[in-house]
Amino acid sequence: FQYGHLLYKLGGGTFNECINILSSYIQNYPDSERNGDVQDMLIAAYFTSKDYIKALDAINKLPNPDSQQLAAKQHILVLWGMDAFENNDFDKAEAVFKEAEQIRVSPKYRILSNFWLGEIEYKRGNYDNAIKYFDYYVRCAPAEENEYKKALYNLGYAHFVKQPNNLSKSDAYFKEFIRLHSAKDGYRADAF
Repeated sequence: FQYGHLLYKLGGGTFNECINILSSYIQNYPDSERNGDVQDMLIAAYFTSKDYIKALDAINKLPNPDSQQLAAKQHILVLWGMDAFENNDFDKAEAVFKEAEQIRVSPKYRILSNFWLGEIEYKRGNYDNAIKYFDYYVRCAPAEENEYKKALYNLGYAHFVKQPNNLSKSDAYFKEFIRLHSAKDGYRADAF
């Protein structure tokens, strides 16, 4: 236990060894009173090594995960969904974000899941669904979040494409984006 704990604390490139030691501890001492702590370290080690599937598997094996472990699961799902999205695996990303949204422990990750579901629907050209997800995100997320401005920008475009004869909603979202996005970049120029 102490060796696995030390490897966990050291982090860095030792996570594979840490995972092996902690997994071995649980296997060799299934009735240990330390197994809860070992499981938490194991989940964190998988998470840090970006092995999201094994991290989720470790959480799913817990008989009664607490709210902190469920919040970790929600966070891991969001990160896994973002990876799938970046790899253009929209079906996998959608399934993972919907699972994260259903956990309902961490409002932050539930709201963020809606942003990414909006991104998926936007990429697919399903503008009604994209608007639904982005609207939810904008209503619930703090304006300081990185994704907030992008949601406004995407809402502007979704309404622009969906209703080319009625651009008042599109105009309002682009104006709000410009008000919040002061960087002189291509996004701001495009919104203008």
